[in-house]
Amino acid sequence: MLHIFKAGLVSLILSLATCVYAEDIGQVKASSEQNKIQQGQRDQKKEVKKSVSLVGVVANLSTGKSVVNSTVKIKIDGVFGDPVAITSGAFQIDNISADADYELVIHSSTNAFVDKTFFGKTRASNSLPEVYQDLGVLAVAANAKYLNTDLSLSSESQLLASSH
Repeated sequence: MLHIFKAGLVSLILSLATCVYAEDIGQVKASSEQNKIQQGQRDQKKEVKKSVSLVGVVANLSTGKSVVNSTVKIKIDGVFGDPVAITSGAFQIDNISADADYELVIHSSTNAFVDKTFFGKTRASNSLPEVYQDLGVLAVAANAKYLNTDLSLSSESQLLASSH
């Protein structure tokens, strides 16, 4: 009987040891999986490039109306990006590097206004993957041939001269 008791005790001890060993292996595997997940998240954060989206409205300087039939393109590090259509006066250029100097060129496809270049710098990024930078209203001047004949350059000059 003592022999059976000892065999049962040894069996119980081996079972407990196996459970503890299996639990340790489970914890090691779970810890290893958690480390992989955390490393993947760190790698993802490194891969996410901070970008800025420039948004704005383009308006005719003399009328204040939004321009149509025009494009805007951006030049960074000496390289122009693809032109972006101005829709109802508004534009948005995405995926611009944060904290970068730029030239923004507004062009009329109908020559309704003189091409205008604006210089600036994109905002520094924050913890968000994308930041919007509102440039506000950018005014462009109409070409002389599109000016109203009642307000030609010569008659405007005469008005200014007579008011002094």
